[in-house]
Amino acid sequence: MLRPTPHHAFGLLLLAAVIAFALPSQAREADDWTLQRGDWTTENGTLACKFDPAKYEQYANHGPIAVRTFEATDAEMSVTFTLSGDAEGKPTTRPRVVLTFDGDRGHVLRVILFPETAAKVKGSGSRAIAWPQGWKKGEKTVALIPNGKLPRFALGEETTVSMQTTGEDGVITVNGEVFEVSHPALARTKTNGKISFAFGDLTIADITAGPLEAATE
Repeated sequence: MLRPTPHHAFGLLLLAAVIAFALPSQAREADDWTLQRGDWTTENGTLACKFDPAKYEQYANHGPIAVRTFEATDAEMSVTFTLSGDAEGKPTTRPRVVLTFDGDRGHVLRVILFPETAAKVKGSGSRAIAWPQGWKKGEKTVALIPNGKLPRFALGEETTVSMQTTGEDGVITVNGEVFEVSHPALARTKTNGKISFAFGDLTIADITAGPLEAATE
């Protein structure tokens, strides 16, 4: 079920990176999560959205997204999701689920997960990347966990993924498998946590994001 807490409460923050790539959309609110770029439903304690190719094109190849804002240096996000449906797609539009921390200058940390059945072509491996200075065109990223070194997930089966940062150190967990990372970029202030996906039907059974100290009290 969704778990809003006073420590995690926040509204919508539209970042420059999103504005640059996505058209304005009607947003919905669910337990302090803002739901955009898709027809989200909130029933039986879950969030759900069916991928719409037309909307994907409308928003410049950006899929449905759920966003929760906060401000913290040490942060955590955890999501339990199931992605089902067609795993086929062009190499540049493969099925995927993406967790992101953003900061005041754009992206900070991103975990990109692909299903086991997705075509094994260049760039289709699950991975984690960071932005030392924030997102902007041409900005170099850091491969915290290189392409293909994070597990893929099974379509139609529940997956739990989390990411947390403490100063320059981070921990990423996929279905209980733990990966420790470290980079100065992780110490940047985070201003939101978000999940997005492309292709298939996404159901989110549990989702949290916010300051790490709040999650560990």
